[in-house]
Amino acid sequence: ASNSNDFGFDKNQLLQDLVSPTVPLRARGLYTLRRGVMKKGHPLRNEETIKSIFPTIEKQLKDEETFVFMNAIFCLESIADVFPHLVIETLANQFPQKNESLSLKVGQVLMLCARRTGPGLVHSSDGNLCGHFIKAFARGCQHQSVLVQASSLSDLSTFVEALSFGCFPWFTDIVETVRSSWQAHKPIPVRRAASYTAYKIVQTMGK
Repeated sequence: ASNSNDFGFDKNQLLQDLVSPTVPLRARGLYTLRRGVMKKGHPLRNEETIKSIFPTIEKQLKDEETFVFMNAIFCLESIADVFPHLVIETLANQFPQKNESLSLKVGQVLMLCARRTGPGLVHSSDGNLCGHFIKAFARGCQHQSVLVQASSLSDLSTFVEALSFGCFPWFTDIVETVRSSWQAHKPIPVRRAASYTAYKIVQTMGK
């Protein structure tokens, strides 16, 4: 196993950065963590280490600075590539945000995570994790922004297409999300997105 010096890594410095009152330092700590997890053999690519640091990462998700928040999101997305069972629920719970633009960015991260992790979501050590994504997109369909609603349905259709029968335990929830989005009072872009989602469900799952 590689030691910290092989990567020029200082864990104490990382922990100091993550709890620093200075925004750029906290962002640097999150960036360091993200880069470390992505490197094979790095001391941060360790489940117990991530578990010990995770509460500190969660605190960054509550930061009012969008810069810090998004760095925390990207950090969770990187960890999900290796240890999805540790972070997927927390990551999915960040969608949607009150802000429309921020919601769309988080949605993009969720879809990137789903595409890259794929079967790891269905066969993780904590069981099938697809439900966290499906619930997140269902919440997005209740957002006040029409764009976020339509985007959530689009993401849901892509997610079903990518994960296929991994989504089956939540089939009723998926159909209910589509059905509720078809209501007459919903804007046309939302109903159109719901129709496309229904089409993708049938196309993916058949009978």
